[in-house]
Amino acid sequence: MQALQLIDQDHEAGRLLTAGTDVTAETRLVPVETCRAVLAEPPPAGCGLEIGSKLGRTLMGAYAKRDVNDPKIFSYAMASIFADFPEAVGKRAIAEIIRTKTFPPAPAEVNDACKAVVAEVYRMRATAKRMLREHERREKEAAHMASVRADWADEGKRAAAEAMIAETKRHLAMGGDADAAQVGVGHG
Repeated sequence: MQALQLIDQDHEAGRLLTAGTDVTAETRLVPVETCRAVLAEPPPAGCGLEIGSKLGRTLMGAYAKRDVNDPKIFSYAMASIFADFPEAVGKRAIAEIIRTKTFPPAPAEVNDACKAVVAEVYRMRATAKRMLREHERREKEAAHMASVRADWADEGKRAAAEAMIAETKRHLAMGGDADAAQVGVGHG
């Protein structure tokens, strides 16, 4: 899964995408291409029993055989759980389980670890979608500001704007309403 590889390769982008915070005008964004790559990824699909068995053996190999009542049943239980998740999810769950569990995990714990990884991917996708919208908003704002600067640089447009400002100030000085002054200037 590309999203999980991103976390491993680009720790900063992974941190920003998995933080789960609101995306605002002040949020540091990951690049547009990264957001699109995370969103373009298809929904997670199971890896099947063959790869699930390999993942189960990998997990079992991390623990002493004496800690498992029946290694064959344990391995089959793990394979059936891992088969329902993508291989990358299983590998990430195994790494987390090995880091945090002293004894072999119960099948439900393995399932929960895999679900937690999938939830992390969905959080990344949701954040990437919000960041992409914020990128678009910032691009529109930058284009608008460039247009305003260009208009202000145009002598004729600047003179018209300055005249409107001067008329509004005169109107306000006489006790008028600023909105009415602008409406009056626009029609006169």
